[in-house]
Amino acid sequence: MYVAPLYRPPSEANSLILQITIGCSHNQCTFCSMYKTKKYRVKSLEEIKQHIQWGKSLYPHARRIFLADGNVLSMPTQDLIQVLQILFEEFPYLERVTAYAGPKDLLEKSSEELALIRRAGLSMLYLGIESGSAQVLANIKKGVSP
Repeated sequence: MYVAPLYRPPSEANSLILQITIGCSHNQCTFCSMYKTKKYRVKSLEEIKQHIQWGKSLYPHARRIFLADGNVLSMPTQDLIQVLQILFEEFPYLERVTAYAGPKDLLEKSSEELALIRRAGLSMLYLGIESGSAQVLANIKKGVSP
C-alpha cells in the first residue's frame, strides 16, 4: 500500500496515514531530501479506494487521518473532494484530516477551491515557509516568491 519512505509530522503520530500521492509535485528544494527517491504521481481513485478499505480494516474507529505524501493539493480539486467524502463515509468517527501542502500548489488553487476542500473536511495543512526573502527562496529553489 505504501511507497517508502513515508513521512508525517510528529503531531500525526496517532493518525492513520493514507498515501494518496507519491512523492512531491515540486521536489526541487535544495534543503529537502524527503522525496528524492520517488517519482511523483497521484494515485488513481481505485488505488486510493483500496488503500482506504485497507486502512478501515485495520483502524475502523480512526479519528484522525493524515494524507501523504508531500502535497495532496497537487491533485485536481474535485478528486481531492471526492477522496474526502469517501473518508467521512467510511470512517464514522473521523474528526480530523490533515496533509502536507507545498506553497506552489497552494497558490495554484483559487480561494473558492480551497473553501470547497475545507468544507469537504480537510482540517489542516502543514506548510513549510522557509523564508520571506526572494533571494533565499530562489537559492533554495522553493519555486515561489514572497
